[in-house]
Amino acid sequence: MKCHSYVVATALWLIAANDAKAQAWVLPSGEGAISFTWQRIDNTGHRRTDGFLVPHGKSLDMSLYLEAEYAFTNRFSVTAGLPYVFAKY
Repeated sequence: MKCHSYVVATALWLIAANDAKAQAWVLPSGEGAISFTWQRIDNTGHRRTDGFLVPHGKSLDMSLYLEAEYAFTNRFSVTAGLPYVFAKY
């Protein structure tokens, strides 16, 4: 009986769910945006599963991300992004 109540509860929850939306709002028609993100991570060593710090294996990781968005109409916009990630061991 307990399993039956879980099935019924899950079915009711799925029926009551709202539609998902892609984003809260779109830019006004004819407007666009460009964003640039940069990240640098300098690893000074690695930790093993027992917590011991291994000072060897230092690495430098960097990432760049360029994104552009343009709204063709008040209800339709396009976004494109270009990531670039590189590392030095």
